[in-house]
Amino acid sequence: MVTMRLWTGQLTTRTIAHESTHAAAAFFFMDSIPGWDSRARTHLVGDHEAMAYLVGDFTAEVVRNLYRLHLLP
Repeated sequence: MVTMRLWTGQLTTRTIAHESTHAAAAFFFMDSIPGWDSRARTHLVGDHEAMAYLVGDFTAEVVRNLYRLHLLP
């Protein structure tokens, strides 16, 4: 599990994407998830497409939930 903490005083797309990148990187490099092939980290080369998908997914979920909680207008 990856936990991301956000401050309601700074809920900008930039901050959310930044913190999502940290969450995605932590998730990408985890060795403790059963069945997770940590050798995937070797794909962090070139255009980082795998990392970009993780960042996009995390960001989309955070923004969706912030709207659901009425923390974003």
